[in-house]
Amino acid sequence: ELMFFVGPEQTPVSARVKTLEDGYLPVLSYTIVHLGIEYRFTTFSASLGKAQSPGPVVNLMRVTVKNSAIRPRAAFLTTAVRYQAEQSTESPLGDNRFRRPIADTGVGQFHQPGELFSKKWVYNYHGNAFLRDGRALYLFPTQPEPRLSLTLRSHYNRAPSLSPTMLDIEPTTPTGAAAYTVMLAPGESRTLDFCMPLEPIASGTPEFAALNAARFDDAHLSVIAFWREIVGRGMAITVPEAKVNETFRASLVYDLLALN
Repeated sequence: ELMFFVGPEQTPVSARVKTLEDGYLPVLSYTIVHLGIEYRFTTFSASLGKAQSPGPVVNLMRVTVKNSAIRPRAAFLTTAVRYQAEQSTESPLGDNRFRRPIADTGVGQFHQPGELFSKKWVYNYHGNAFLRDGRALYLFPTQPEPRLSLTLRSHYNRAPSLSPTMLDIEPTTPTGAAAYTVMLAPGESRTLDFCMPLEPIASGTPEFAALNAARFDDAHLSVIAFWREIVGRGMAITVPEAKVNETFRASLVYDLLALN
């Protein structure tokens, strides 16, 4: 899972309330303010197939940082990935997480992709990609130039090695960190786009080329058009209460997502 941290102290981002685009479309957004800088996160899933036809599924994320102050400020944003979330219950899983992998037993049966955690995985960077055993876990922007490290933090006074490394880490350890310092004039905003495949994609394959070519704005337009067309096929119910209309349509979308 992809993690975000903000501020010079790399405070983990955790937003309890998230908003659906237009009240029902599966594009989530949330905003936090940290040390006077606004960080707006927008994320959704899309297929790399044309017009959302079957293909590798990716998660696209855009972070917009904005300086609302009257003086120049710096925004600090860090990303990293971990195998699973922290565990605070008797369950061996991360809190509020699904067990994985789970193979389906037939058409329409539950399927959860993934693989078991291994301490023998080898991690490294390749261009704008963070790789595990030669497969891309996520892509990150190279401008502004990030400070990279194989783990979120390392021992003091040691220059982090970026060569392929077998890390002695736990499932909850953040890896593949990319730390950005974004200088912002008063009122200025900038965006940083990230892309994470549902299942890691091998470097040097046509699927990796498609992943690297994916663009947030193009995929966003495609996903919105796809879901509006599907919802538009069904029965329309309109009542004076906008929230009721949005809830009805959101229920249709999430029922269809569950069937997928």
